[in-house]
Amino acid sequence: MDRNNQVTTAQLLTKAVRGINAIKSTRPEERNQLIDDVRMAIEELDNIRKYFEVVDDPELIDYAIYREKAAIMKLSYLLKKAKKNELLKCRHI
Repeated sequence: MDRNNQVTTAQLLTKAVRGINAIKSTRPEERNQLIDDVRMAIEELDNIRKYFEVVDDPELIDYAIYREKAAIMKLSYLLKKAKKNELLKCRHI
């Protein structure tokens, strides 16, 4: 996988943390659940990328790519959901 075109986990984490820090405190249970979900999604993505680095079988590489795309979509969904539900104040997500 081309590292120049790949969004790094650090970039995703930075973006997510910025968003989480902007969450309104009026709904603490939703905020806490969102924080947990985003952290788990980022951890999942990081683990998938580590897995990708160690596999060499073409079928497992395809599997790793599929899982990475799914993890990115999941994280994107969580951040969009937070924005849609007005849990986020920021506009850059």
